[in-house]
Amino acid sequence: MAAEGLRVVGRFDSAEGTQVQFLPTLAETLRFADAWFPERLQPLFDAFAERIGLSLPAGEFEQYPFEPPQVTRIDLAAEDISTVLWTSGYRPAFGWIEPPVLDDLGLPRTDHGITDVPGLAFIGTPWLVDMGSANLVGVARDAESLVSRLEHSR
Repeated sequence: MAAEGLRVVGRFDSAEGTQVQFLPTLAETLRFADAWFPERLQPLFDAFAERIGLSLPAGEFEQYPFEPPQVTRIDLAAEDISTVLWTSGYRPAFGWIEPPVLDDLGLPRTDHGITDVPGLAFIGTPWLVDMGSANLVGVARDAESLVSRLEHSR
């Protein structure tokens, strides 16, 4: 997605006024993410295929050669940035949300991302659109769906 124009940055470090600082960790984070499937999941998939007698062609995990630039500082005002999407990991942690919109599992109760609280919506939660919703793979599709629903509800 970075090759298509999405600006990705390393770990958040600090903010003062409109100045936001990031640690120079982007390359390290991307290497970790790129290695996740071939190191952790591919062996499980291969073992399963072998166990059920499925013959798959041998192949290497395709590495994507694009390396986005390392950004360590952004002036939000100078770049006319008014929206920040903050991702915080793989575990739901919505306890800081004050309105009563969480279910018994601690996940937001929504209708495809939109809560009963006017102006409060979520993205990146399981089953916003389908099973890909809680993954990076589904974020573009889910964002389009959510924006469309928000515009329609205006």
